[in-house]
Amino acid sequence: MTDDSERAGADGSDPGPEALDARVVLAEELASIRDLASRASAFVALPEPRVLVEDVRSRPLEERYRTSATDHAERLGLEDLTPAGVRAFADDVPVDEPVARATSFLVRRAGRLQGRLLGQFSRDPESPREYLVLATAAGHLQRAAADLEVAAETDDGDLAQHASVVLALAAALFALAEDGLGAPADRDPGAAATDDPLPEWFCREVALADHHRALARGDTPAMNPRERDHDALEHLLVVQGATLAVTELDADPHAVADLADIPLEHLIGVLASD
Repeated sequence: MTDDSERAGADGSDPGPEALDARVVLAEELASIRDLASRASAFVALPEPRVLVEDVRSRPLEERYRTSATDHAERLGLEDLTPAGVRAFADDVPVDEPVARATSFLVRRAGRLQGRLLGQFSRDPESPREYLVLATAAGHLQRAAADLEVAAETDDGDLAQHASVVLALAAALFALAEDGLGAPADRDPGAAATDDPLPEWFCREVALADHHRALARGDTPAMNPRERDHDALEHLLVVQGATLAVTELDADPHAVADLADIPLEHLIGVLASD
């Protein structure tokens, strides 16, 4: 890491103002999701976000990503978590196209979170790898929500598992953010700031979410995160995030690899395979 007089962004330019803490960015963006979920609980039998997250997090790890949505669907009166069952349920909800609206909202907010994290990464923060891991997590959530929207409209994939991936990954992000869960609307997101490194459980869950996305689509996952150690998982997520920095920010791969402290050939290899 260079000193302030030598700092340069991932694109080689002056990075501008000092980067916001990665978990403050996360808490700010999750607040809008929490507030939407709180408002939704007034229309359907949806638990408050804090209760929902605690319930999901209390389940065994694999169960969270495979079936956690099924039980909550049943509590909503949706006993058949299939496209036909979702359409029948939507007819009884006083909101037009509730699933499409909810998933589209998540896609937008996750995309915004990813963009903000990558933007802060370009400012040469103290812990650049954390921004890349969180940007990867946001990308997984965005794609999982998009998968869920498609699955709810078609027979493409396992709808219940797609919904479970969204629910479980969102719960992991809320838990990491400490969490804004059930917190008042005027809670200062700055309270989420910390010097603590990303915990191993979080890196494992981000990788596991992508693993279960593939399973829900009927694809064969590239690897099983439960068979990798923490260092290997973190490296994988950092490289994925660095790829996003290059493609989304049009940043120089050499600068990104240097800032992320990863071998340039690893980044180039992923970019070449996309």
